Amino acid sequence: MRQRIDIIRSRDGVRLACAQSGTGPPLVRAATWMTHTEYDWHGPVWQHWLRFLSSRHRLIRYDQRGSGLSDRQPEDVSFEDCTTDLESVVDALGLQRFALFGMSHGAAVAAEYAARHPQRVERLLLYGGFAAGWHYGQEADRRIWTALHDLAALGWDVGHPAFRDIFGRLFAPESSATQREWFADVARRTTSGVNAAATIRMLGALNVLSRLEYVRCPTLVIHAERDAVVPLKAARALASGIPGAELATLDSCNHILLEEPFFPRKNATTASCGAAALCAAW
Repeated sequence: MRQRIDIIRSRDGVRLACAQSGTGPPLVRAATWMTHTEYDWHGPVWQHWLRFLSSRHRLIRYDQRGSGLSDRQPEDVSFEDCTTDLESVVDALGLQRFALFGMSHGAAVAAEYAARHPQRVERLLLYGGFAAGWHYGQEADRRIWTALHDLAALGWDVGHPAFRDIFGRLFAPESSATQREWFADVARRTTSGVNAAATIRMLGALNVLSRLEYVRCPTLVIHAERDAVVPLKAARALASGIPGAELATLDSCNHILLEEPFFPRKNATTASCGAAALCAAW
């Protein structure tokens, strides 16, 4: 299976690298940080999901501004920029109706897009997501993310991987040594310390809780029960805020979904399904 990478201009002129792979109904993945449309396709952290989704859909994904093959020095990285970038990609490709996938802070972007454009989003899949950033969490959360912000600003660009390895171990505690090595390397390749710190600040400030009630499409929220980056209560807030949304939890501590079996715990209609089967049925 192959992918095609094109450059799409956002409304403010920022260049966005957009990859397409597979055939079938369109599935758009809202961008997150630390992605690279080229390296992710061949890497041991994302490859299994990209190939799986591409086997059932026309998968469309793009690098967030400041990351990957998109413009690496944008004037700003704001939540509104992230949302208008998604709008720009969808409009450039002429998509009228499509499924939308949001992971991590991409879930908030996807939810905001769905609230703005209910006529275009057919279904919504949110994994590891949150609707309010770390500024709105407990004091311990704010202190941890402030430390991570400073760590990214000061240590991201150094030659050795020790600082970036902390992020890999946090986002995927059960990853193998090979996966952690790749993650630390691709983190350096995909963005700079300045952009990483700007993204962390943006993650703290975003808040779409009041927008969730305007989502009108069928929505499935999936979350790892022991996610070390985004707590399970954030998924519950997402699911309870979106009318009719379903919540399925996974017996895992990985924020980045690795290639491993998963079994949701709380949704009776999907109680015996793995995460891949959930997405296929969805």
